[in-house]
Amino acid sequence: MITSTTNPLIKRLRALRTRKGRDEAGASLVEGIRLVAAAAESGAILESIIIAPDRLTSLFARDLIATQAARDIPIAEVSAAVFESFSGKENPQGIAAIVRQSWTP
Repeated sequence: MITSTTNPLIKRLRALRTRKGRDEAGASLVEGIRLVAAAAESGAILESIIIAPDRLTSLFARDLIATQAARDIPIAEVSAAVFESFSGKENPQGIAAIVRQSWTP
């Protein structure tokens, strides 16, 4: 479990909150149960899923995580305080994902 806000993954997540960070990484941060589920169902390339187990209470979210873990998507566990450090929400649900950008003409 990641408990440090200076961890390289957490720094990357904070960078993805900016346009410059998203453009440089070619990825976006998706946060919330519905948005992560929609990204997974749409066939988007999930680089990793980040969860705060203390905040994650939804059975649907736990099933989503199990399904994605079975597909070999890396799952990173972070403390609730670390999740809040990169979250753009006031009361985060405890799940986010790094999604590769794919542009279509």
